[in-house]
Amino acid sequence: MVRALAPGGGFNPYIGPLYLVQLTPLTITPEEWGSFTCEDVSMATNTIAYIAKNLVTNFASIRGFADDECSGTDVNGAPIPTTVSAQTPWSGGSIPFDSAHIGGRDGEYVIPGFKVNLWLENYTHLCTFKGELRGDLFNITNPARPDADLSTQVRIDQVVPRDPAGAGGCPAASMRVQGILKFLGAPASGGGPLLPMIITYVSG
Repeated sequence: MVRALAPGGGFNPYIGPLYLVQLTPLTITPEEWGSFTCEDVSMATNTIAYIAKNLVTNFASIRGFADDECSGTDVNGAPIPTTVSAQTPWSGGSIPFDSAHIGGRDGEYVIPGFKVNLWLENYTHLCTFKGELRGDLFNITNPARPDADLSTQVRIDQVVPRDPAGAGGCPAASMRVQGILKFLGAPASGGGPLLPMIITYVSG
């Protein structure tokens, strides 16, 4: 059974919005084309739900994917204009436990409905990438977490294919998404800054 614990202490299951805020820049690399770096990405969910002993979320909004927040370079490193946009909501997020602890992780963060648009080649081609986005989850108490920040973290390094139903002429068959984000939740009082969360796995 998966439980998100209330920020700021306590062992009661957390019910409320879940936020992911980046610890490292999020990079988006279309295959054989170039690279985009987004410096200030954050994601917000609706209220967490517990279904069939699993933690389920739906991303309601995302900030930081925009032409004034993401910079792009071509394969030669030359700056290029870019527009990046996320088609939200991203539905069906879950956090399954990893009993094998691959790479030292505690679990995974899975977003089946991940979808992003990129305009490439000076806005000539619109590329839509759609697929399952997975990240390795490390709890705040896990010494193997990828960043020194004291937080529960998700490390993303995933290839997402081009949406076959998207516009034609896209020069990239897939894109790679990389970055490290941390989990935050709202205090029980409803006021004050967001606080680190713990994702725990218990029997039952």
